[in-house]
Order: sequence, then C-alpha cells, then structure tokens
Amino acid sequence: MNQTVETPVWLPVGHPDNPFSCEVLDCRAIALSFASMTTDVTVITTFMQWQRSDGHDLKGQEPKDAVAVPGQVRLAGNYVLDGPLFIAPEMEHKWNLYAYDGRFYARRSWTGDLIHTATIMALPEELVLDNVQSNRDDALYEIEFLLSWYVARRGFPFLIPENMFEITDADLQRDPDARVTSVRMLMAFWGWTAYGRVAQFGRRRAGNQDRPAIAPGQ
Repeated sequence: MNQTVETPVWLPVGHPDNPFSCEVLDCRAIALSFASMTTDVTVITTFMQWQRSDGHDLKGQEPKDAVAVPGQVRLAGNYVLDGPLFIAPEMEHKWNLYAYDGRFYARRSWTGDLIHTATIMALPEELVLDNVQSNRDDALYEIEFLLSWYVARRGFPFLIPENMFEITDADLQRDPDARVTSVRMLMAFWGWTAYGRVAQFGRRRAGNQDRPAIAPGQ
C-alpha cells in the first residue's frame, strides 16, 4: 500500500458524520479514494465479461456449496425487482445483482461467483427476501447491506467480522507479515476488499440491534 490515508475512527451515535443509529467505523478515506489495481489480464477480462452479462445465466442456479440460511431480509419501501439490479461500472464495485422469476441473485463482479440467492416477495410497503441460499457466513447481513446500497440507494454500514475484534494493534505490530499496524485500518481494508466503494462505514454486531436505521432526513 503506497497511499497514505487517515486511520479510520469510530463515530458514536449522534456524531455529525454518523447518520446511523449505532456506532460506526468511518472508512470513507479508504472506500472513496482507493483504486483497484491489477495487471492480471485474466482478472480484467473476467470482470468485463460479467459487466456485459445480464445475469440470465444465473436463472435457476444456486451458489456452490450453499446452505439454507434461516431468517429473512426486509427492506422498507416499494420496489419492483426484475432483471439486472446493479452492474459494477468499475472494478471498485465488487458485486453484480440481478432478479429473475422471483429470485434474487448476487455474484462477485470480478469472478462471477454466485454467492447468494433468495426468493423475492414484494409487498406494498416492504421488500422481503427469504429462502436464502448462500455459501457465506452472515449472509442475511450482507444481502441487507447490498440491497440498501444498490437497490434502495441509501448508505448502510457493513458488518465487521467478529474475529477482528480479537486482534490488537500490538498483535499487528509484532507480525512481520502484517501490511497494516492498526486494527481499524485492517477492518477498513477488509471492507474495501469485500465491498469496494460502498464500504464507507463499518459496524460491530450488537445483539438484538443488528439493524441500524438511517437517521431521519438521510
């Protein structure tokens, strides 16, 4: 990493830069400034291939090694999901989203790997996704994050993996292979790798308050 950026900071509820109802890690210095750089022609070619795809190849497919995920994802609002929902316009966005025949599909934009599927139920004031199939931990949280940004078009913090809270700055500073010496920076770069431009805020799991609402007016 040759770029010098500000170390992410935790913003408490009520902070003028925090529009959410939970404490968040402000990762915008990385999410909004970093660029995805690769000289691997295969990676670039694959990204462009899926950028041109309308996702019809996914119809009826399920993620590799998927398991059924109990629970639902709910998104307030009236939405009609059909066809491509979001196609990454640049490599700094890491997901492509589609909906076909009442089924939601989320694939990685660089590899085309199918990660999540779900059944769509569009209600007058709410979008509900259930019958989720995924090969990821915390699938419901990730789907909610993706829908919030790319369908509802409103910001939402990503869920920071719990095991990262077990690491200290001292652990990183003792590790000769560590690329960063701050846990907050490590969390922000994890978000960047997973979500790119939209990894602007991170959050920790908070018991029954895992669904941070957008503050009024946001």
